[in-house]
Amino acid sequence: MNESSNLKDYLKSVSLFFSSLEEPYNPGKNEIDVFLHILSHVNDFRLKGKVKYKLENILGICFYLALKGEFSSFSYTAQYVGVRKEEFIALGLIEGNKIPSHDTYLYVFNRLDASSLRDVFIDKFKQFLETIYHITEAAGGKYTILSGDGKEFRGSGRRNGKRNLNVFNMYSASNSICSTSIPLDDKESEIPTFRRLLGKYDLRRTVVTADALHCQRETCEVVVSKKGAYVFKAKDNQRALIEEIKRNFKATRKKIQRLDLNSCEYEMLLIKDIISDADWPGCKSYIKMISHKRKDQSDYNPTPQYFISSLSNLSLIAEAIDNRWEIEDGLHLFKDSFQNEDGCTFSNKNAVKVMATINNIVYAFYKVASAIIGDEKLSTTIIRYKDNPVALISLVVPLLKKNNLNALIKKNMRGVKER
Repeated sequence: MNESSNLKDYLKSVSLFFSSLEEPYNPGKNEIDVFLHILSHVNDFRLKGKVKYKLENILGICFYLALKGEFSSFSYTAQYVGVRKEEFIALGLIEGNKIPSHDTYLYVFNRLDASSLRDVFIDKFKQFLETIYHITEAAGGKYTILSGDGKEFRGSGRRNGKRNLNVFNMYSASNSICSTSIPLDDKESEIPTFRRLLGKYDLRRTVVTADALHCQRETCEVVVSKKGAYVFKAKDNQRALIEEIKRNFKATRKKIQRLDLNSCEYEMLLIKDIISDADWPGCKSYIKMISHKRKDQSDYNPTPQYFISSLSNLSLIAEAIDNRWEIEDGLHLFKDSFQNEDGCTFSNKNAVKVMATINNIVYAFYKVASAIIGDEKLSTTIIRYKDNPVALISLVVPLLKKNNLNALIKKNMRGVKER
């Protein structure tokens, strides 16, 4: 996103804020206790008289390993803690010789309320990001982008011979936060799930994107009814729609608007300027996009892609299309390459949901940290902190406390760029 972007970029605002401080931000020395205090607010489903291990300690162990990219199985977690017992005692994550077993993690993950776990962190991240954004950016006018996409949990079917679960994620490229992850039995279940979730959002000044599977009239209707906007790619098997778009681009050359953005060519036709019988809810434009991002590769063969949108602002549409793959190239890539999510063999849906939620929160930790310290690449931040999760926690957690953030802002207001 550039300076003239129509989309909000919360992490860019964080980088701007911290780079302009008169007094450099000094992280806490060891915020593991504060981290555990946040985790203590997760709903504990267990009967109090039968609790052997604190829930926040169990979750703290899992997060500690996840921040290292080492959490993919319960047996490995139990073994890791057993071998490095003194380290976990020093962190306050285990008491004495009481080391949770494989079965303890299994029991917790199969029954824990993943939404409760999500809420104790995600709301804090959102509040932090929005506070910084409003300090460094103009207050209104920009849109947020919300993407829905599924990711196969490839290890979930290994033990029982069933099909792998598909985890559907609701992700905002504007703040790099995945707010919801829901395990599904198959890819087609994404369609009704996406519609149901969209119905829970306030979509004003939000652009909704998804892959071609979700180019559906009913999905468009849900977005429009919630006051949102959409940009959906036409499916290859939607022959009538694609042929109509092609025909109009060929027949209405004088009405075409054009734009180049990030090695892609965009053309737009407004529905009001053409003859269309497609009748998609709220649709205002057809878009043709040709990407040249792979021009240096041997298999480069640019072909047009076609989209429909309820927007008529080509620059905003182009940004939304350009950023729609952030969920794949950002969140999903992080889960595959660093967190080895496909190596996890959980088959219970609730356990998969808890695992996905932990990984979502870990991703937010790394993205925020990357913005704070000004790393241009997330991979650099991973190298910096994967062997020292406490340093990462101590960098980010203090900023999630409202009082700490307010004090930092007050102390450095003269160093913040005013707009």
